[in-house]
Amino acid sequence: MNTQDPDLCLSIALYTYNQIEGAKDGWNERNDRRAFVIQGSQAWAAGQAPGEYTEGPGEVDRRIGLRLDTINKLWAESAGVIGSAKHVFIYLGSSASKRAIELASQLAPERMSFVLCDCAFHMKDGLIVQAGLSSAAQIMCECGGRRTMAKILETYLETGVIVGGDG
Repeated sequence: MNTQDPDLCLSIALYTYNQIEGAKDGWNERNDRRAFVIQGSQAWAAGQAPGEYTEGPGEVDRRIGLRLDTINKLWAESAGVIGSAKHVFIYLGSSASKRAIELASQLAPERMSFVLCDCAFHMKDGLIVQAGLSSAAQIMCECGGRRTMAKILETYLETGVIVGGDG
């Protein structure tokens, strides 16, 4: 994945272990605007990952481990973009949010928005506060966040508006 761009400070980044509807990995460009999409290759969400919430605890733990591995891998591969983008949108799902918040704590809260579903909301909100990121914007979304992240991307590419950001 090529992360080089001389105009990073003029772009946004969207980071999720999930997939974003209609977005490609890496740079998405339109109307002289660029957004960098960092996404996983699987769809995770209640009712959308077959067997996700009906299988035994061992399987759930295995899938959480896969999400954590994806979060770490994607962050490491894209750290330069994430650290330099004007604004970063970070999806927080139900089970791997703690690690995503730990990684996000490397950024200034005014440069990020958390996109989060209401699954375990109070736990995620508490972790955000504990990490000193309570001034970061919070955007509520559907479980999985794929449609909301797609709308954020589309809005930015079409209008230049950073939803939930400063600008």
